Amino acid sequence: MYGVQVSEVLDPYKVKFKARLDLFKRLVLDVYQPAGLAVVDEFRTWFDRAEKCRVLRNDYAHGRWGVPGKFKFKEGGNMLDAEPLLAFVPLDWNMDADREDNSINLTIQDFKEQVEEVESIFDDYFKLAKRFEMSAKPGLPTSDRV
Repeated sequence: MYGVQVSEVLDPYKVKFKARLDLFKRLVLDVYQPAGLAVVDEFRTWFDRAEKCRVLRNDYAHGRWGVPGKFKFKEGGNMLDAEPLLAFVPLDWNMDADREDNSINLTIQDFKEQVEEVESIFDDYFKLAKRFEMSAKPGLPTSDRV
């Protein structure tokens, strides 16, 4: 629609999500550039959030999970009052016996909030695009498209 060939990055089995997201960012920032710096900055902020979600997804997909991990005890509480934590260890090629423990412990609520952020990212993009659609560059006529 804007004279940019995108078909080569659309296959998720051949092209990493980062490459697809980078191309999408380049296109979106170009398309909404006429709307001004404030609008472009809103899209940049969205792409920053999308990148953080992408990194989190990669960490979670390739790391190790332990359920339950540790327990979060209330002050003076006992095991009946303890909240189970999800334990996560990011993928790391450091196999030294004395390496630092880089595991992360999350409550179910912490994990739920991360999932909600990832879910909201798509909806938030469409809200932005809808809000600024009248400021976007017009696409090429059908006969001029690549």
